[in-house]
Amino acid sequence: MKRDSAPSMVMFATVGMGILGGIAFCVFLLGFVVPRLRGTSALPPPADSNLSFAEYNKRGNDLYEQHLFKRAAAAYGHMIEKKPDAWDGYLLRGMAEEKQGDYRQAVRDNTEGLKHASNDEVREDFFFNRGLAYRYLGDYKASVADFNQVIALHPNNGNAYDIRAFCYTALGDYDRAIADYNIGIAHDPHPGTIFERGQAYLKKKDYQKALADLNRSIALQANFAPAYPLRAEAYIGLKEYDRAVADAEQAARLENSAANRGSLGWYQYLAGKLPEAITNEQMAVKMDPNLTFARFNLGLCYAVQGNADAAQTAYQDALSHAKPADLQGALQDVKDALKKQPNTPALNQAETLLQNARSHPSATS
Repeated sequence: MKRDSAPSMVMFATVGMGILGGIAFCVFLLGFVVPRLRGTSALPPPADSNLSFAEYNKRGNDLYEQHLFKRAAAAYGHMIEKKPDAWDGYLLRGMAEEKQGDYRQAVRDNTEGLKHASNDEVREDFFFNRGLAYRYLGDYKASVADFNQVIALHPNNGNAYDIRAFCYTALGDYDRAIADYNIGIAHDPHPGTIFERGQAYLKKKDYQKALADLNRSIALQANFAPAYPLRAEAYIGLKEYDRAVADAEQAARLENSAANRGSLGWYQYLAGKLPEAITNEQMAVKMDPNLTFARFNLGLCYAVQGNADAAQTAYQDALSHAKPADLQGALQDVKDALKKQPNTPALNQAETLLQNARSHPSATS
């Protein structure tokens, strides 16, 4: 039973954001946006002074540069109080709010700021920032709509294609995602963006193209841990089990997490390395007792070995942590194993146990 993998955004790029001039956007691991405000100096007088619009602007930028985002947002709020019809305060406060993780308020400020945008460059900035906030909120359709606007205004904005591609992947529209990644990579062939395109190919089960992208991503950044589990999945799709195990081992070396240990155990199971698989699934469960897929995998390994008692114990343990949606994958794994080993009583017992649990879920909760 393989853990589900959600799309992960891994980019590092810098975008000149139109009218802002001195502000650059950097998109880092998991898509965090870090605007950089240049040309600041010593802090001006305290915020409770009666400062001018320009002074509150400068104060907010100084605070932002020091990562004091809440105070920066307050300073930008004073800009809005001074000039409620000016776009500057809304844009800057929205940026500070995104840095605090207050994405809903960032959406509101960018929406309000759009009403006061003075030209297309400013509108591009608002659509970009609001689209990014929607992306963090998981509202991928709204994010796509905003990045459509960004691209219409600035067709050469490579990061806009990358983020829209991420949203298309999350929505399951892999062909559009790949088309956007192609454009983004043409602008900047960064290993993170290549990795994301490989992930989209993997979702399409186009294992050869996924493998090509993941190989390229790893060649550019050898210690990039997230690439190895995905390349292992590509190898599994191509039935190259030993290579999958090697990649899963490397992932566990780079990031010794419960999920990586559980995935390594699964690939070892597929490669027929049951003792090693059991060891890693046990390690995964010890590291994270709520890792249900590892508990089911442990039961499967015991059942394939013919150890019915250990298998029943492991499955009962897994069922005590499982949700109804987890059962289908675990049951399918047992059915697949029975195709190869039809006369294995431990597998037959496991199948019966899981079928009963699926039919009577309340009995296992």
